[in-house]
Amino acid sequence: MLLILVGAALFGRAYLGMETVKNTIDVPFVRGTMEAYALTNQYLRLQRLSYVGLALVGAGIAVGLSAAVHAHKIARREPADRPLTE
Repeated sequence: MLLILVGAALFGRAYLGMETVKNTIDVPFVRGTMEAYALTNQYLRLQRLSYVGLALVGAGIAVGLSAAVHAHKIARREPADRPLTE
């Protein structure tokens, strides 16, 4: 569950950041400055952050499904197959 929440938070942060970059007023190009590429670089960093967020959400879902399948297999075992808890 933690992976899903952290991934969703990262993705949400990246999404809001990309919206901010998209709505920023264009900076006029001035020869010899890097300002023209600053917004592009920021957008690309946020895009990578969104990919990491989506990957964490996917990993969280995979872990959850794996745990559910494992619990289902344990529940279907015969009582004699289960190790003693006493």
